[in-house]
Amino acid sequence: MTLAKIISCKVTPSQINPFSHCQSQWGLTATCNGFLGQFGGWVNPNETSEYQRAIIIALWQSQAHLTAFMQSVHDDIIEHNLQGDTYLHCQVKRQQHVMSINSNQLIIPKVNLIRVAYCNGVIDKQKFIRDQQQIWNPGMHEQAGFLGGDVWQEEARHKNTDSGKNEGINASTETNYVVVTYWASEQAHLAYLNNTFPRLKSQVNPLDYIKHISGDTILVERKWDVLSSII
Repeated sequence: MTLAKIISCKVTPSQINPFSHCQSQWGLTATCNGFLGQFGGWVNPNETSEYQRAIIIALWQSQAHLTAFMQSVHDDIIEHNLQGDTYLHCQVKRQQHVMSINSNQLIIPKVNLIRVAYCNGVIDKQKFIRDQQQIWNPGMHEQAGFLGGDVWQEEARHKNTDSGKNEGINASTETNYVVVTYWASEQAHLAYLNNTFPRLKSQVNPLDYIKHISGDTILVERKWDVLSSII
């Protein structure tokens, strides 16, 4: 698993059902070379909000495989299901694989909750990786219902604030990581948050070397699953 395409869509209440129906019509992806799987759901669906957000995670073997898909099957699916009419805004980010949290193969139909942690502006990359390997990963493995996860990396380029200078001069590179974990149930994740997470966080003190941390909790929509049909 080398590449994740993380798609976030902003949806109005009246668009929820049409969007969900369209998202269930991506089965053609299953036959594409290099496709590993796709799943997602609604972010905090029980909260009252003016809008709802959907997050979909598509997994690919390489950028070349994803590019081939985007240049062929992708547009055919969009034109057929008219999904572009079912959301207000769509953001797509591509992430490179850093590490797996579980050596076992991901079985998408067993995942009922996805937690996505956005770690933006990591100052000390080595400490981030070391803490993930030595503290976070073993700690999550202690929790019943934890199914594994992956750490992904996105490189964000920041332009120089002086518009008169070439943006390539004195521009800094800031590392953003995304930690995606998979859970068998809401109850399993809640138990982890209450019993294990506070202890691990106190050992790591993540805000000492990460500028901003946020997250999304996604309840999986089973009918959005797309499993690769190529073995």
